[in-house]
Amino acid sequence: HELEEIAWSPDGSKLAIATTLDGDPAVEFWDVDRERRISRWAQRNGVEAYPHRMTWSSDGTRVAVVGEGDLGENGAVVWASHLHLVDVSTGTRTHKVLSGPRHTRGDIIAVAWSGDGNVLAFGTLLGTVEIVDLHRPSATISVKPHGESITALAFTPDGQRLASAARDGVVKVLTADQGEDLLTLRLENGVATQLAWSPDGQRLAAATETGEIQVWDASRGYQFAP
Repeated sequence: HELEEIAWSPDGSKLAIATTLDGDPAVEFWDVDRERRISRWAQRNGVEAYPHRMTWSSDGTRVAVVGEGDLGENGAVVWASHLHLVDVSTGTRTHKVLSGPRHTRGDIIAVAWSGDGNVLAFGTLLGTVEIVDLHRPSATISVKPHGESITALAFTPDGQRLASAARDGVVKVLTADQGEDLLTLRLENGVATQLAWSPDGQRLAAATETGEIQVWDASRGYQFAP
């Protein structure tokens, strides 16, 4: 096996492992305490779409898997980022989302779940953010808040707002239902690689690739002194 990616469940009891064996990519889900495999998911359509990013839902029941390439509706391979939602208990795919309209597609760089697990957001290399209501996946919202690649995403605990960061050093706060721009924040140095909201959703922290942390009052845009 070749190991591609690993990701812990939020409670630390399960592990998602993306591997390839003889060119066959798959994701295995393991119960760490019991040392047993729960399930395994593979596309099984002849497309070597290697999974390279995995994000667990907050309740640990599903994993969003980013892979490159899958079969389209006409049976031809579409070489673009796809987001696969996999049920951990059964290893079955419940949803598949392609990264945007053909003219705006870009590799998926960042993924975030809402706290209730009903909404999924992902950001692309082209600076677009897509917000998917998993109960109505056909009503996906696509916006372009940044001119450069997305680097991080985070929902507020109540799921009402979404923060996005990009390689241009800009952090945006968007409405989670429509992707409307509420607030623009700027990093003093570097690029944000992680975003985190306070439990009450009033403050937003960004950690940069240079090891710095900036914190803002997300209602006013006020930056707290380090």
